[in-house]
Amino acid sequence: MRRIFILPAALLLLIACQKQAPIGTVIGVKGSVTVEGRAATAGMPLVEGALVTVNEGGRIDLSLLGGHRLRLKEGALRLSRPGSNYLLSLPQGRLLVAVNKLAAGQRFDLNTPTTIAGVRGTMFLLEEKTNVGYVCVCEGVVETASVGSPEQRQKVSQGEDLWVKATEPAAAPVASPMMYKMTKADFIEMGVTP
Repeated sequence: MRRIFILPAALLLLIACQKQAPIGTVIGVKGSVTVEGRAATAGMPLVEGALVTVNEGGRIDLSLLGGHRLRLKEGALRLSRPGSNYLLSLPQGRLLVAVNKLAAGQRFDLNTPTTIAGVRGTMFLLEEKTNVGYVCVCEGVVETASVGSPEQRQKVSQGEDLWVKATEPAAAPVASPMMYKMTKADFIEMGVTP
């Protein structure tokens, strides 16, 4: 005698809901890169909560909804999109970020173990190394603070950079023409012109 098992409708609905709409797409990969543990390939969709990992010597270029562009070099990045906002977590690595102008009320925030950054339409580099963060702005303004003193924010403008330690308030930004030039060259290589 054969038994037929029928899955309850609720279980089928749960399985269907696990498939999420993409919040972005992989547009280029160099070297060893994974998305949620699978080898990354151009055209691969990115979903809410995706973990992107780039090994030494590698990089990945991403396009997010809204036309925002990212390049991650050697590190890890977690992508979240609560509502119409973005929240990116960079535990370690070097991330180039090109954010288009946002609509009123939208937010694009980034967190590292040392740094909190918020933008509304800008191009910048965010780097996280062990116990120190770095921000260099190519266009626009990035509001930055240390995780230890989130209420003491600094505004970093085009051509400026700053270093951040988790346990100290963010220092005042300084002009950095050499880093600005190098970061701008990275954006041009990405196909994004500051």
